[in-house]
Amino acid sequence: MAETKAIAGYGGKVYVGVASSPVTEVAEIGAWTGNIAVDLIETPKFQADKTRITGKKDFSGSFDGSWYLQDAPQKVLQDAVTGGTTVYLQLLAKTGNTYSCWAFISGETIDQAHDGAVGVSFDFASSGKVALTIASTSA
Repeated sequence: MAETKAIAGYGGKVYVGVASSPVTEVAEIGAWTGNIAVDLIETPKFQADKTRITGKKDFSGSFDGSWYLQDAPQKVLQDAVTGGTTVYLQLLAKTGNTYSCWAFISGETIDQAHDGAVGVSFDFASSGKVALTIASTSA
């Protein structure tokens, strides 16, 4: 049986860009989630169990951390929410694997409590294909 090894979550990053600029790291982000889904289309036949084929793919998720609007990339994200525009996202895992896509920023939540740092989270949904770049591993 092959040995598996868990990977610590630190070292991830989120980058954002727009059509007129390169991607830049979003400051103060501490977590991201990404969900890749695929439509399952039924292909029914009389007197048979259900069968399915795959359809269109979707990528959505969120990322969060400390709110720091002086950070130009966080401002780009906020402007994308209020303006309804797409941004180019890259979500980098510690392994070096990267998920990239054009996406709508569908929401921004600011969390402010008297006994903690002001937090922010951004929700996104892809607009088009998601690209997965697998980092090479050395033996």
